[in-house]
Amino acid sequence: MKFLVAGLGMLGINVVTQLHRDGHEVEGFDIDPRPGDVKLSRLGISIRTHASDVTDFVQVATTMNLVRPDYLINTSVSRATDRPALMTRINVMGLVNLLEAAAIFNLSRVVHASSTTVYGAAKRDPKYQGQISQGELMSFADTFYGATKQAAEGIGHNYTQHCGVDFVAIRFCHIFGGGSTSTGMAIENLVKAAVENRPAKIENRRAFWEDREDFVYVKDAAGSLIAACKAPQITHRAMNFSMGVHYTFDEIIGLVRKLINPDLVVSRDGAPDAPFLRTPLAAPYDTHLARQELGFTPKFTMESAILDFANTIRAA
Repeated sequence: MKFLVAGLGMLGINVVTQLHRDGHEVEGFDIDPRPGDVKLSRLGISIRTHASDVTDFVQVATTMNLVRPDYLINTSVSRATDRPALMTRINVMGLVNLLEAAAIFNLSRVVHASSTTVYGAAKRDPKYQGQISQGELMSFADTFYGATKQAAEGIGHNYTQHCGVDFVAIRFCHIFGGGSTSTGMAIENLVKAAVENRPAKIENRRAFWEDREDFVYVKDAAGSLIAACKAPQITHRAMNFSMGVHYTFDEIIGLVRKLINPDLVVSRDGAPDAPFLRTPLAAPYDTHLARQELGFTPKFTMESAILDFANTIRAA
């Protein structure tokens, strides 16, 4: 098996790390692969990387031709919520370029890192329990980011139906583990402060949340993408993956104090009045499809993830 990873950010680096550890041949590309190269070097990993822009089909096809992978894992993403046109180019047209190249070079499967933001307001409705039933109409996403992820999934599904590209999307909620740009950064902020024995300051709207949210540790997210490549047969083209437990912000603070630093102080002076996420998650995300079709379940609980991330910080 030969893998190509698109995007060398937090998630892509973890995918490469696990594939390399397991002895697979893997290469990666990013519009600027140098930061990823540095991070991999610190982990003692050296692979061939390529400077390639997912929004440029010629660059994507050239990279695919050079690598000739069996599997493509797409972790490239834009969360520039104030620049919806840029998000659309990267999150939607970037995937189209990857799928076109996958069809030309006859890849075995394309696995795409998607998001539970595709559910829009439906994910807050207990009726859905975070997993839209097969054949049931999905509500429109209520953010530009979610809309791009929703569009990308639909395009991927049609490439399977009409172009013969084996596509599957894994819908993640808030990933954390070093470099999160979602509400996962709130957990990272608390753990880093606890390890460094300083106050955890809430300085932006993504650094806390109201009521309950579900999360996934980055190492598990990476593992699920790899499992999606290796699964012998995929029936459903999109599925959730998370810890399957939803937590309040205060519960996470309590865990960090219990596991790392009982004296952790959380400072809200000057913090935003409302978090990025204002409405409660009705229930943890339903992850039964990932269990059934990928044969993969999270290896990390919230407690073990917090401890592992703390050890990563100490080792840096």
